[in-house]
Amino acid sequence: MATTGATDTTTCRTGTRENLSMGEKGNVATRDDRMRLLEKVHVHNVYECIASGVSQKRQKTRPKIRQFLQELEPGSLIADIGCGDGKYLNITSACYAVGCERSSGMAQLTAGRGKPVVLGDNLFFALPG
Repeated sequence: MATTGATDTTTCRTGTRENLSMGEKGNVATRDDRMRLLEKVHVHNVYECIASGVSQKRQKTRPKIRQFLQELEPGSLIADIGCGDGKYLNITSACYAVGCERSSGMAQLTAGRGKPVVLGDNLFFALPG
């Protein structure tokens, strides 16, 4: 399980090999169950763990992404699926930007930037319409 309040992955705790091979009731899990559990333990829990310190460490945006966003037509929709702390959602005010993030800690950071964010898993994300 993740240790809450930590700011880097070295202090995050993850599952053991033994509990990754077991299902919720202790029986051997299916391959899909193991994959979901691996993702939860080694991805989702880590992002929850590091959310409190990630904004201070990852301030820089990638130049090519910044350029791409700045060249969008005014009024375009930016849907950043897996938006993290939302740093790309404020690149241009000429577009409407919304984020989707699985980590509630990261989603809170995005909301703190004044941008709308949906809490959701990109593996099961569907845009309406």
